[in-house]
Amino acid sequence: MPIYKREIISNRKSFLIWIIIIVALNAMIFSVYPSFASQAGGLEELIKSYPETFIKAFAIDILDC
Repeated sequence: MPIYKREIISNRKSFLIWIIIIVALNAMIFSVYPSFASQAGGLEELIKSYPETFIKAFAIDILDC
């Protein structure tokens, strides 16, 4: 039996806790994404309102919004 399988079996409780946490965080991110996607136009307008020197200093001009 490979060592990683033995370690997962011996540390089953902590492994399951981490899996549950990762799945919960992904579910939370996916549930919030539609609201961020609908506001993308507002973010583009905000970026365009910044001065040109600020946009170039932080390399915002290379972003594709």
